Amino acid sequence: MTDAHEPSKPKNNLSNVKNPTSQKPKQPSSIHQEYDPDLVAEFKDLPTKIQGTLLPDLEKITTTSKAYITKYNKQITKQFKPYVGNKYAPTIATIYSCAVLLIPLLLVSLIFNRVKAYFSLQKILISIQVYLSIYFSILCLTSLVTGLEPLKFFYATSPSTYVWLQVVQTLGYVVYLLLLLMYLVLVFSTESGLGSRMLGLGQTFVGFTVGLHYYVAVFHRVVLRQPPKTNWKVHGIYATSFLVICLCARNDGRKKAYLEEGGEEGKNN
Repeated sequence: MTDAHEPSKPKNNLSNVKNPTSQKPKQPSSIHQEYDPDLVAEFKDLPTKIQGTLLPDLEKITTTSKAYITKYNKQITKQFKPYVGNKYAPTIATIYSCAVLLIPLLLVSLIFNRVKAYFSLQKILISIQVYLSIYFSILCLTSLVTGLEPLKFFYATSPSTYVWLQVVQTLGYVVYLLLLLMYLVLVFSTESGLGSRMLGLGQTFVGFTVGLHYYVAVFHRVVLRQPPKTNWKVHGIYATSFLVICLCARNDGRKKAYLEEGGEEGKNN
């Protein structure tokens, strides 16, 4: 017989203890994940990446835009029906939608013609390139000082604002690319010097290369709702590229001014 007062054996609580080796390590957030790409390989693979991303993105953007436009037209038609009736409401809604799209373009065109009257196209391009160089320099320095990639931090803290900002920046950069093409056509269709033509080719190449890489690394991932693949090295290369173009443009402008002054002095003599 067992003793009634025999102390009970302590329960084995090892089953309640979690095995530290079985716990999955916490994945670092997208803000702190390091992205250290092979930049040379990235730029070499850029044409292939563009082919694989551009058409799907355009299809997705087109589908989304059609859905928004259809919804927008239905809402406008509904608002106009009490005033013009069911028959004319769709037509007036379509005209109104076209006017909303075209009027800002006309205003931008008029403003550009006004600005162009006071500043040359090359000066406008230099101003844009100075801005881009400063912008990417700030991103690069911020990433180095704080250890946080600014675009990833912005995406993680305010995704909707980040998406809106990237769309606006992309549209602005498209306008910049159109200005580059206009300048390139201008220097090759007029009697410009070799320096101006090489500058036009150089800044067009830099503009399109940086734009395409930014599209793959940032905007394409916006469409996929993913954080950007950028770091301080990428921003530094962008900033340096635009800075070099600005210095070349300034040197070309000084050369032109020197030749013009020399020509005027020769005429006076």
